[in-house]
Amino acid sequence: MKIAVIGGAGVRTPLLVGGLTGSDLPIDEIALYDVDQDRLSTIGGVAARMAAQGRVVLSASLDDCVTGADFVFTSIRVGGLAHRVRDETIALSHGIVGQETVGPAGFAMAARTIPHMVQYARRSPAPRRAPGSSTSRTRSA
Repeated sequence: MKIAVIGGAGVRTPLLVGGLTGSDLPIDEIALYDVDQDRLSTIGGVAARMAAQGRVVLSASLDDCVTGADFVFTSIRVGGLAHRVRDETIALSHGIVGQETVGPAGFAMAARTIPHMVQYARRSPAPRRAPGSSTSRTRSA
């Protein structure tokens, strides 16, 4: 099984890799991709050391990362920490909770993120159906 992680240079990636590869999932490969290739090199090295099975591959391109993937995870923060700080500071300056996942800061993050997620979805492999599954939502009597 191949798992692709878009946004693979996040600080939680090594924990994700360790948890997934320490499970009973038949993982052969976890491919990591990030727009920050320097950071990916560092975080990817830590993630590879935490892998209990399979291999961790650092991908130079999104296409390399997602090609052949059975599952695609995303963990992105468009605009990085600078935009998070800006969003939360603006909300706080108006007396509103400043947190990146709710309220105006959350909305700002979503507005920046959705176009990227749509592009990632378009470039990711189509979902595969489990053996014996049906495309029909109705049951025959």
